[in-house]
Amino acid sequence: MLAVCVNALPSLAQTQESNSQESNSQGTDAQGSGTRKTQDSVLGDSGLPAQAESKATGENDKTQRSATGPQLSNGSSEVPTPTVTVANAGSSRHVAGRWSTLSVNGLNKTSEDAEEMSVVTVGDESSLQYGRRLWIPAGSKRQSWLAVQIPDDVLRSGGSPTSTPEIYAELTMMQLRETERGEEFKANAVGMPKGKRRLLLSSEAYRTGTILSPRINTRDAEYQAGVISKTLYAVSDSQRSGAQDLGMVDLNRGFIPPTSKPLDPLDQLIIANDAVLADTVGVRRIRSWLNNGGRLWIMVDRISPESVQKLIGDAMCYSVVDEVELNDFQIRVRAQHSSSQDVFTDMTFDNSIRMSRVVVDTEDVVCDVDGWPAAFWKPVGEGEVLFTTLGARGWLLDAKISPPLKALASRFFVSKLDPPEYVAEVSQVLDGEIGYKIPSRGNVALVLLMQIFAVVVGGCLLMYHKQLQGLAVLVPVSALTAMVVLVAMGRLNTSKVPSTIATGQIVRTTPDSATAGVSSVAAIYSQEERAL
Repeated sequence: MLAVCVNALPSLAQTQESNSQESNSQGTDAQGSGTRKTQDSVLGDSGLPAQAESKATGENDKTQRSATGPQLSNGSSEVPTPTVTVANAGSSRHVAGRWSTLSVNGLNKTSEDAEEMSVVTVGDESSLQYGRRLWIPAGSKRQSWLAVQIPDDVLRSGGSPTSTPEIYAELTMMQLRETERGEEFKANAVGMPKGKRRLLLSSEAYRTGTILSPRINTRDAEYQAGVISKTLYAVSDSQRSGAQDLGMVDLNRGFIPPTSKPLDPLDQLIIANDAVLADTVGVRRIRSWLNNGGRLWIMVDRISPESVQKLIGDAMCYSVVDEVELNDFQIRVRAQHSSSQDVFTDMTFDNSIRMSRVVVDTEDVVCDVDGWPAAFWKPVGEGEVLFTTLGARGWLLDAKISPPLKALASRFFVSKLDPPEYVAEVSQVLDGEIGYKIPSRGNVALVLLMQIFAVVVGGCLLMYHKQLQGLAVLVPVSALTAMVVLVAMGRLNTSKVPSTIATGQIVRTTPDSATAGVSSVAAIYSQEERAL
């Protein structure tokens, strides 16, 4: 179902700051640890960690450290100005034409709060800029995130002539400050107004993300994550083609940055624990990514049914009966066409394999063990979910990929289809929402009637005085007067067009889903030319 919503508001666009994460300067970086908790520490009167006093022993002794701020290496009491740096975040994959996530890290060692503005551009096009305004409390470090779109025309080859050329996108970073003359460049840590770095673009056929490790590490959990990782790499390598292989993306134990499309560079996502459910924003982002064409692999033997229900909502299609341990079993790959036949593979293991026996509410069952589903699919929006109930080791035959796993991999490890774009269609509707008011027919008719009245009355008077030759002057003058009045009315209406924002939305609903995909387009009109 497709719905269009259009809204025109007579106001200028306002900058909306996104949610950002704040942590103490001595705390753990949220990007590295995958947590969102604020860590506190004892601060001095100035908001900085207090330094221990040292006694002065003579004229040439070292200067006593102040409790109000750190000192530079040259002995000066000057405190460095606040700085903002931009780095990779989220999936750390950059794909031409898709959105990527960057982390914006601010550091303020002064005793006063600061507000810093960081602006980045991608490629050679400097007119398209992405910015983040960051408020940094005194003596602290703060982290936020910034979503940027990698254009299709930023491809650059690098590397030596003898090596395989890599593809990069150039990222330009600027730090701005507000002055009486407006925004000005602020020197970075090396004294330059701009900083540049390269973003390695992924040219792989597909990109896969994994959430395998739990938030709380245990020896058994780490071992199981390692076994699953080896299995996934074995099946992924069997399907991968091309010179570039950047490996899978480990999403920091389930942490997903709170941007609009943090998973856009990925084509598949594999989840083997409940870590992601601690992040409600991350759950919504996964669900949105899935509805827009992503492929999700859920290992039923590693995730509780309650967690799967929270993750995919109404797409939940199975119920767990019990769990069993298997040493000798046979995997059947069901025939997908009437002309094909079932394929059986015998598996034997010294160490037992755990399997969750389930009953399913879907007809797309690919593999089974003794009649119990071992792998089945469920469509969700534009994407698909693969459920496996057999442990990861159970899909390997003599430490190699088995025929049943090949059947699953050929369908799972493919590039996702990009969602349709409706910008051109919605833009036509928005163009009609912004404009001036045309003078009413009544006003135009009144002006023309007054002209006719003037000509008729004037003609009668001229006929009474027997001076009809005066019509040669009366008619053109009355017509010119009416024209001037109509033009004045039109210019008056066009000059009254208010600054307006018109927004249009395409809402894509899907059956058996509580979520809907929304694409928004905005058109902005301002009487004065200004930067957005």
